[in-house]
Amino acid sequence: MLHRIYIYIYILAFSGFLVLFGNTAAIPEIGPPLVSDLVRVRGANNSSLNAKRDPTVIVEQLEQEGQRLAINLRLQGVDYLLHLDTGGGLTWIATSDFTCYDDKHQRQTQEYCKLGPDLYKGSVTSTEYFKEHYGSTEVARGKRSRKTVEIGGEEVEDVEIGFAHELVWQGDGLTVGLFGLAWYPGATSIWQDLCKAMCLPVQYTLALNREADGDYNGGAIAFGGTVDGQPITPDAWATVDLVWTDAGKWLINGFKMAFNGPKAVQTEKIDQITIIDSGDPRIRLPEETTNAFLAAWDPDPKWHEQKKVWEVSCKARWPDSVTFEIGGKKFKVPVRDNIAAEYQGFCYLTIVKTAKTGDNASLGLPFMRYLVINHDFEGRKMSFKQRVYA
Repeated sequence: MLHRIYIYIYILAFSGFLVLFGNTAAIPEIGPPLVSDLVRVRGANNSSLNAKRDPTVIVEQLEQEGQRLAINLRLQGVDYLLHLDTGGGLTWIATSDFTCYDDKHQRQTQEYCKLGPDLYKGSVTSTEYFKEHYGSTEVARGKRSRKTVEIGGEEVEDVEIGFAHELVWQGDGLTVGLFGLAWYPGATSIWQDLCKAMCLPVQYTLALNREADGDYNGGAIAFGGTVDGQPITPDAWATVDLVWTDAGKWLINGFKMAFNGPKAVQTEKIDQITIIDSGDPRIRLPEETTNAFLAAWDPDPKWHEQKKVWEVSCKARWPDSVTFEIGGKKFKVPVRDNIAAEYQGFCYLTIVKTAKTGDNASLGLPFMRYLVINHDFEGRKMSFKQRVYA
């Protein structure tokens, strides 16, 4: 059983930056937003998953396919760890009798999908079906129902939740479903229902930590406000309007990206719709921008077809950081141990090109770990603030 833990931290604010010391959960104030601890999950290939796990531990994922964060949701007295995804609207849990398929839609054993152990064992009486697609291969299919759930100790009645009985999935060995932090036009997601039930603004703020911060530092999510309880002001935050709001996703209208090139600082302008997506372990850029970034490396990166990443020498010369400009403000994201990652002596880039010309660009976890991001549904806006680590 997962235990909800409150860990106090010292927060120091200066020059529009947020500095967090220690474990990052919000400091309670009068009338605070609801704050829930996040759980960083470890890849299924890590042997420690087979050992007895401290349920309060935040576990780091080591799989090079990417990182996942999870939030705890309680249903009918049972706790479920769900993958936190700002790119999905529906929240769902896999049923204990689900059928697993590979990406060629060939039936496999349940173990192939690598879900966690606590699957939903209850009955689902519903004639409403759902089918959700994630990325290029993952699919969840099942029934939708209305239930009462609990998040962070607060009950929310009559919310829509899915129960997946068919999956094409690349699991992590711990999470058993997905917690959607986007929305559907004409319908509400669980996080929106939670804000309304608590009479809070329909928004949330994510502050996702670095992997290097360790198992107990996954980050924090604040429903209904900011993580530190401070207002969003123009001097500290960059705020931009959402685009294509009928799509039900956190989309902004492009950005600028600057990095040290072979001879000087090079700036690339990305004039295309961009999704901010915690479910994406990559930064996905147009081909021409990706090629310009690759040209700044010595020796040249090489495409690894099996792993679908750019392999780089672990001793390569590379840009120190990448600067993203959004809403007139610049945000610095380090390259080492973030955009350039290492796994068991294999070094690779978390920047890749979009799958097809015209696809949305994506700013995923390597970007989000170095910013605090407010997602304001009512205002149809997103606000960004630089993270400064002690």
